[in-house]
This record gives sequence, C-alpha cells and structure tokens, in this order.
Amino acid sequence: MTTSKSLPPRPSLQSLRKQAKKLARDIAAGDTGAIARARVQLPNADLPLSQRNAQLVLAREYGYAGWQDLTAEASKRLGTGLEWAATQARRVIHDNDVERLKQLLAEYPALLSWRASDSDGGLLEWPRAPMATASTRTENSTSPARRAQSC
Repeated sequence: MTTSKSLPPRPSLQSLRKQAKKLARDIAAGDTGAIARARVQLPNADLPLSQRNAQLVLAREYGYAGWQDLTAEASKRLGTGLEWAATQARRVIHDNDVERLKQLLAEYPALLSWRASDSDGGLLEWPRAPMATASTRTENSTSPARRAQSC
C-alpha cells in the first residue's frame, strides 16, 4: 500500500468526501492521473469506480485500510471521537454486528458509560419508563451492547 498523502491535524470530513467524489468523476472523465491513482490502490477494480471504491482509494492513499478507518481518524482529530463512536455503536447494534461492537468498545471503553444528555438512557441501557424503579426492572434486561461486551 503506497502512502502518498498525510492527513492534516484537523481534517475536514466534508473535504475528504469531496476528494473521493472528484476522484470518481475524474476517472469517469478518463483522467489518466486519476486512473493511475486508482490502479495503484485497486489494480483489479472495474472502471469507472463506484463512490465506495473511490473512497477506498482515497483512504489507502492516506495510509488507512478503508474509508471507515480514515473517517474515524478524522473524527478523533476533530475531537468528535466519542460522539462518532456512539453513533457507530448504535448503528452496529441495530445491524446486530457483535464483532464490530466489540472493536468499538475496545477502542472506546468510555462508551460503556456514555450519555448524550442527562435524560438519555445512554448507549448501553434500555430507555426507562418515567415511573420505573429498581424493583420493577428485571435483572435479565440487559442491552444488546452489554451482551456483546460479556461475550
């Protein structure tokens, strides 16, 4: 994997998306430089590149295995790492992707106690009814994220 670019200290997610879109457009237009960039990272990909493959080329040029890794690093550098991780965790919980959830919890242990606000049940807790008390909750009512953590 050839790394030709360095991610700036405060990267823009919007700029990264625009770079990937431009790369896909340039390849579709027959730009030999853009095609060569794609071939270095994805030698067997069909041209023109899909947006997803253009994002993969860009991520690899920055030295990351994939687009999610690149955007995760950009989010961390922007100081939005935990919020980003919580959003990703909610998505993988919805998708029932236990392995990815385990990775997120390993990278962001603070997710276990994260709350967006005081009224939020948190990422790893079931929402509570306003009148719920400790005696009305069952001991077996664990969230999918808690179950994934205990695996």
